[in-house]
Amino acid sequence: GDMELMPSGGNVGIGASPSCKLEVNGIMTSKGGANLSPDGDGVISVTHNFHMIDNVAGDVTINGISGGVAGMVVWFVPTDSGNNVTFKDAGGGDPQVLGSEEMQTAGSVDQTLDNSHDSIGFICVGGGGWAQIAISNTN
Repeated sequence: GDMELMPSGGNVGIGASPSCKLEVNGIMTSKGGANLSPDGDGVISVTHNFHMIDNVAGDVTINGISGGVAGMVVWFVPTDSGNNVTFKDAGGGDPQVLGSEEMQTAGSVDQTLDNSHDSIGFICVGGGGWAQIAISNTN
């Protein structure tokens, strides 16, 4: 079930005396979601902040991300080093006016993960679009 914390001071501290809305003293983690495969349109549906992209059967192209709310950060890692996972850029422009599910990648160029140690991160922005915030390519 859901738990709502509404302290009288408005701040919540975990292992800390909070000086802001939420202050955590220690390591935070988020349970990863299921391995994802894109639908017929190349869109993946996020349910957690971390997902593996199933690329065991071959190269995978991601044309969009669905789900999430503004401010949500999500990380993706391929399950296999033998095949590529490519995130397609939506054509650049202002990330605040991205259409739902569209992605804006760094430099407005497609980003490819080709190793199971690679990762890419996006933040959900206004309109349901996603802006790339980081990439780690181990090659």
